[in-house]
Amino acid sequence: MKGDAGLVGSPSLQAEDVLSARAGIAEVRWALLGAAPRRALRGALQGLLEKGAVLRACRVRRAKLKPGRKLTVHYDAWVRSGGTDLERSIVAIWDRGEGAIHLDPQARALEAEAVAEGLAAPFRGLFARLPEWNVSVLVSPLDPRFPQLIRLSNPRHVAAMLAGLLSEASTAGYHIRTIRYRPGERHVLRYEPSPAPVAPTRAVFAKLSRRDADVARAFRVATGVANRLDACERERCGPSRPSPRTA
Repeated sequence: MKGDAGLVGSPSLQAEDVLSARAGIAEVRWALLGAAPRRALRGALQGLLEKGAVLRACRVRRAKLKPGRKLTVHYDAWVRSGGTDLERSIVAIWDRGEGAIHLDPQARALEAEAVAEGLAAPFRGLFARLPEWNVSVLVSPLDPRFPQLIRLSNPRHVAAMLAGLLSEASTAGYHIRTIRYRPGERHVLRYEPSPAPVAPTRAVFAKLSRRDADVARAFRVATGVANRLDACERERCGPSRPSPRTA
């Protein structure tokens, strides 16, 4: 196994090392923590930001290696914009060049919709490709395989959707937080009602998955937890429950 010092050379060769069948801890560690790949990722993200916004931190949350195929790295990014620190979920996907992510016209339209609706801010774009590294970068809420994620990340759409499901939500606004962002696989969102005298007190969770079984299981688990919390409420021993509704 090569050490970090052996992973010098052109970026394309380094990317090939990361995805080789012989790749091990040293190669993956370099991809996650090496100065050169981190500098490239930060540069790509900064290039997607609006003027005046600054990328403050980008921390690894999760990494998944499929030897010889791809390395998927999930990050939590913090951006300073307008005097406020904002958190955003980011995914960087290392590939071998073939099968790389490229946005088709429909995906570009989704990205443009997110920007127009203010869902991308403080980013002015939600996708970047680093060809010299064979890395694609996706910023939430963009996912070409889940086009509905854009709508479900729009507070206005969410308020209208929940108004038809929850009677107390008819005039509520919602703060939307990304709990899990896994492009092409699944997403989990938390809808927290905005503080208001007539706002509902329950948070709502939405899960998107390519497998109906995943959503059904999430609903059963959430319902079970909600029922237990309801029992605790009646005995005055627990917090108000989150709603088990999924979308």
